[in-house]
Amino acid sequence: TQAQQLENSTGGKFKKDDVVSTSRAQGLRHNVSPEAALESVKKLIDEGFGGDIEAAKAVNDAVLTISKSRGIDPRALAGFAASIKGTFKTASAETVSKLLATQIAQGDEGSVTIEQLSQLGGRIVAPASLLAGDDDSRLAQVGALMQATRSGFGSADENATGVGNLINHFATTTDALQKKMFQVQEGKDKGKVLDLGNVMANIYKLTGGDPSKVVSKLKIGASSPEMKAILSQLETYKSAGGGKAGEEAVASNIKGFQEMSSSLEAERDGERKVLQTSGEKWRAAIEGIKNKMLDIMPEVQKLVDSLSQKGPAIASAVTSIAKALVALAAWINDWFGDNDAAQKDITTLDSATGEETTIKQYEIDERARSDAFNP
Repeated sequence: TQAQQLENSTGGKFKKDDVVSTSRAQGLRHNVSPEAALESVKKLIDEGFGGDIEAAKAVNDAVLTISKSRGIDPRALAGFAASIKGTFKTASAETVSKLLATQIAQGDEGSVTIEQLSQLGGRIVAPASLLAGDDDSRLAQVGALMQATRSGFGSADENATGVGNLINHFATTTDALQKKMFQVQEGKDKGKVLDLGNVMANIYKLTGGDPSKVVSKLKIGASSPEMKAILSQLETYKSAGGGKAGEEAVASNIKGFQEMSSSLEAERDGERKVLQTSGEKWRAAIEGIKNKMLDIMPEVQKLVDSLSQKGPAIASAVTSIAKALVALAAWINDWFGDNDAAQKDITTLDSATGEETTIKQYEIDERARSDAFNP
């Protein structure tokens, strides 16, 4: 049903049979149900990839690898990947997968995990479109600034707000000095926000980390999330001695996260380890049985169609069969059960010979059930 609905929603670009075969193949490869594989690829298509079916299928493979390796909800991760594609329209499947791997590496070193980032989705991807540079570096910068400033916030959600607001502040400023210090001055990226490591260094160059100067010179609210993002680097600035050295330390702290990278191969290694656990082997066995059952679906479909046409007659037959099965179950219970009363020897008089004979109670019960004249 879902496969047909997906074909309909893509205007026939993703055919039902292709949906089913892809979901089954990816489900087997990553040891997830075909339904889970279908749900994540549908998320990718609906929210970012549109008619680019092959790219969505390729990214879904990466999503399921990371999901299995890290224990992350594949739908949430697919939503994050879709938001990347939705923001960076020309990004290839390879680029989107690489950006996911970068965020993983940053989270491993910092304190905002890929699972938290996947929940935030477009909240951290959208600000990246305001930065200068290529797709790879822009999202890496946002992720790096989040990791570097996380300690200044109570939650990852607030952290995302602070970073997003700070980027947006410098992207939309009308102040001549701020434009000069925080935006690209020429070329194809003119008006875009500078590399975020340089942005933070310039903030400290202009204000020395003094909150009152941040308010007066940058017009940033004293209690705003943006101020928290700025002040999160104050200790780094001071520890380096302030001034030029402090500014470089702040920039280096952010660029250190920005330059981290990982690869899908590393995640595949993690996935392979997970797949070797007994729990995953059990899941694989169950999924294998389910897939074998799917192989007989053409015959099952014929049966379903036939049943739907012969419902009333079959219902009557099923009732008769059910009664017979109940009687059989009672007989089996009498014969093999440990019911003392049923196994008890009963002495009766044989009407033909006039002699006493011994018979089991369950035999008497059985004769009574089969006697048409017995009420």
